[in-house]
Amino acid sequence: MRRAKNEGSIRQRSDGRWEARATGSIDYRTGKPKRISVYGKTKSEVIGKLRELEYDIHNRKAIDPT
Repeated sequence: MRRAKNEGSIRQRSDGRWEARATGSIDYRTGKPKRISVYGKTKSEVIGKLRELEYDIHNRKAIDPT
């Protein structure tokens, strides 16, 4: 099933871990979007982490991917 726009992406890496990525903000020096990744052992664990990350991005707006 395809995810909607601005929901991030989830994939399984070649080492078996799951990765979720979301766009945090725009890098004003380069003009490119900043991507933030979270990792986990299971897909459901990563989905939970992605929801928390999206909440932080949309409500707190103080996310620094470094």
